[in-house]
Amino acid sequence: MSLQDFFMEELCGMPVIDAHTHVLGHQECKPVASVMDLLMDPYIGFTMPFADRKVAKIIQDKSRPDKERWEAFLLSWPAWRCTGYGRVLAWTLRQWGFDDDNLRADMYTPIWERAQRRSPEESRKVYAQAGIVGSLTHYLGLRTIESERSYLDGSLWFDDGFYPLLGVLPLHEYRNLGNLEAVSSISGIPVNDLDSLSKAVRVIIDRSIQKGCVGFKEHRAYTNGMNYQEPDRAAASRDLSALLRGESIEKGSIPLSDYLFDEIVRAAIDHNVPIAMHTGYFQLGVGPTANVQTMCRIIHKYPEAAFDCYHLNYPYFEDHLAMIKSYPNLHANCCWAHIIDPAYTVYFLKCAIGAIPANHVFGFGADFAVLPEATIAHLELARQNIAEALAWAVERKMISRSAALELARMWLYENPKRVYNLEI
Repeated sequence: MSLQDFFMEELCGMPVIDAHTHVLGHQECKPVASVMDLLMDPYIGFTMPFADRKVAKIIQDKSRPDKERWEAFLLSWPAWRCTGYGRVLAWTLRQWGFDDDNLRADMYTPIWERAQRRSPEESRKVYAQAGIVGSLTHYLGLRTIESERSYLDGSLWFDDGFYPLLGVLPLHEYRNLGNLEAVSSISGIPVNDLDSLSKAVRVIIDRSIQKGCVGFKEHRAYTNGMNYQEPDRAAASRDLSALLRGESIEKGSIPLSDYLFDEIVRAAIDHNVPIAMHTGYFQLGVGPTANVQTMCRIIHKYPEAAFDCYHLNYPYFEDHLAMIKSYPNLHANCCWAHIIDPAYTVYFLKCAIGAIPANHVFGFGADFAVLPEATIAHLELARQNIAEALAWAVERKMISRSAALELARMWLYENPKRVYNLEI
């Protein structure tokens, strides 16, 4: 047995915490009307144009018959099958009993029929078999603040084992009066100035933590970048007054966002919960404003705050390593990275073994809104990548086999459990 195979076998017996997902829980595993929507969700569907733009239009057109979209997908499959996204899809089809080396048009009906047998019970069983004992999920505030309202009033809930993060972007980035009115309505605090808005935000945070949120999730990287400036109360008050008068700020008030995010970080410290940060690559793009280095000011200002930096800051992983070596309150989360670029992730893990303490890496996060298929497939690929990195280190006598296994358990389980204070 090769070293990599040895580690792969051992990893399959370790408990795993999925350190980033976007689901409410197993309740979402159910039969689907469109098998193509399920298989394409989300990444490979968005990136179909890279194989063939004309064919991609057919695949992405949800008004077309599902079988027609499947037949179009088969034309693009050879270009995609070796990628991280393609390997997730291939693994899903293999687990359903279909040969991904021989996909055909006439397979559509049996694949659709298999998708109709999806159920919460099946999802729970598959998770248990895979060793996933907990999942950190960003569902609240992902798109709008209304999910937070539903969570607080009890009409939206998470299954056991799924630990919600509070999405904080809707609590500090405001574009119009409606955004402010929503925060006022959910908190029960009339918002008429900066102090009352700060109070309303804090009320929502306190209630969310009390109800079960284990951390915050911030994704301003997608909107206005991560270069959070020192709070300017006068500028924040000026923009807030304009919003309260009914004026709009197209991309949101940055001074108001900077001011409130500073307070949100202090709230995280008060509640002893970490802040997860989207860093690096976007779904269809990348830019230096999402590089974790741009948030040096706030990381330096608040050493008591724990920052969970997603996606290995791809493609700026050297910057990420340098930051972790400079700031002990940063952590590297491999979520999504294993399928964005498998070789990159292996390289990062190899470097991390010798460059940063082992308690600063989270080894797996599915980052899917689909379960269990895509999550389990992603975990399989993550284990392969981790096994490769560990075997490399042992072969070079950097660490022993026993030390490598201890490190792997920290990456996959102990680190996210400790940082997020999970009782598992």
